[in-house]
Amino acid sequence: MHKYSKETTKYKDIPNDAQVLTTLDKYDSNETENLGMWLAHLSMPQMCASWVSEDDFNSLLEKYKIDITPYVKDDERITKSIKGEIQSELFNLIEKDKYKKRNLIKALRNKFPDVNSGVICRMIKKLLSLRVLEIDRTYKTKPFVIKGKYYIN
Repeated sequence: MHKYSKETTKYKDIPNDAQVLTTLDKYDSNETENLGMWLAHLSMPQMCASWVSEDDFNSLLEKYKIDITPYVKDDERITKSIKGEIQSELFNLIEKDKYKKRNLIKALRNKFPDVNSGVICRMIKKLLSLRVLEIDRTYKTKPFVIKGKYYIN
């Protein structure tokens, strides 16, 4: 079970129709009302009027067996490492075979099914605009993606 910590973790607010808040509504106490308010403003619960401390908040979470792990914001470092993996795989694919842009996107989506296709498309578009990748125009009917002028090994 995840403990609330403002210093090390960022949170997103829990929506009003979440099951956590509906189960808290069944209890009729001042504690649960405060806990519900803090959970609804999980990104900044200390701004609520009845906020005491993180320890009290964590003890209430344990008392009512509430897990706030799904409401932790994604860490930026994780997405950067995935982008690095995607980029290295992209260059490996280009070295091994010839791909048109659409087929290259499809191959990367198959390798990384959990990554949004927009991330892959933006990466390829950025690399094309920086001329790290280029589209080979030698043959009109075969516009393959190749290493560009500014590709660094």
